[in-house]
Amino acid sequence: MAAQQDGNTRGRPPLSERKREQTRRELADAAAFLFLERGIAQTSVQDIAAAVGVSPRTFWHYFSVKEEAVAPLFLDALRGVIEAVERYPAEEPLLEAVGQAAMGNGKSPDIPVLVKLLKLSRTAPGLHRIWLQVNNELEERMVGAIARRAGADPASLSVRLGAAMATAAIRITAEDFAWHGDEDQPVLDEALRLLAQGLVTVPPSWGGPADGK
Repeated sequence: MAAQQDGNTRGRPPLSERKREQTRRELADAAAFLFLERGIAQTSVQDIAAAVGVSPRTFWHYFSVKEEAVAPLFLDALRGVIEAVERYPAEEPLLEAVGQAAMGNGKSPDIPVLVKLLKLSRTAPGLHRIWLQVNNELEERMVGAIARRAGADPASLSVRLGAAMATAAIRITAEDFAWHGDEDQPVLDEALRLLAQGLVTVPPSWGGPADGK
């Protein structure tokens, strides 16, 4: 029986860790709901904690500012992009993998809430800062995903630049969709097309290579 139980739990995080993640997610869901219903300024840490049935002290155990409470929602969505990139056939072009991963992740049930939070972030500097921090974490994870796909050194310039550009394409597409209501597929396709060109044709005023030289 003990061996069977061990087999059933092998690979799963300990109960205490699962409980922490559950509490973190509940706080994130409550914060998102309250931010969108009342506004960030009108929502206190006490309000978020009370909605979950925990103390403000517990909230501060997980987050350093109230806006950070929604970071797990952004992270879960973007983590799905990384996992999809890693599952995509290694022989397929990287940018195609990124595009397919990003669009497939757009079917997540959390997306409508995330779009509203992104829209709110345009006029909420604290929330926008959290969004950018989450994207920095995505970039770090993208480095590992690209390096594993290519069998390359994650510290190499090409891998790091590729991760930065792919992450920027996803971020800008999400912002464009949330802020302007444009269809995300054409925007992402255009962003990835520009990346595929390698920005070789940037204007001379940018100080970059001109005419492919």
